[in-house]
Amino acid sequence: FPSHDIPARLDLREFDLNTYLSSIRTVRRQEYQKSPAIILESDNVDAFIDLYIKNFERQNIRIDEPTLELVRRIVTASLKEGYGRLCVAEVEGHPASMTLFVHDNQCAWYLFGANDPEWRKSGASTVLMIDNIRHYAERGLPFVDFVGVNSPQRGDYKLSFNGQLTPYFEVHLES
Repeated sequence: FPSHDIPARLDLREFDLNTYLSSIRTVRRQEYQKSPAIILESDNVDAFIDLYIKNFERQNIRIDEPTLELVRRIVTASLKEGYGRLCVAEVEGHPASMTLFVHDNQCAWYLFGANDPEWRKSGASTVLMIDNIRHYAERGLPFVDFVGVNSPQRGDYKLSFNGQLTPYFEVHLES
């Protein structure tokens, strides 16, 4: 996971879903309103891994086994230890999109997302993202962090949910 990502944070301290929806990019609001997606919490790590692989295959990227095993361990541990929320957006009974958010008492982080290429235009990922934002606002968390927004396509998608760029710095001390 690259350390040069620039996070985008969404302030949830005065969150109201209707106000929020009116403030996000028009295309996201339209996807949210028109999508037939149904959101469910899940513990199906295998289904997530399958979508994760499909998501990268669509981009002609093959994920090696050690990376897949790392992702599987992170998802499994976050669910087992109670700091992860794995959700699926189903369209016509098919898992179209899944996300893993991890959280503490101050912030939720969008850690992994995966989409079935056949359902990309269903708006499922947008409904899923907004459901997670709403969920964490209702839990009383002050922030959702969309994590890295440094790649043009993923960054623009994440920024369309009104996250504010929040630079951070790493300091390495050598003795």
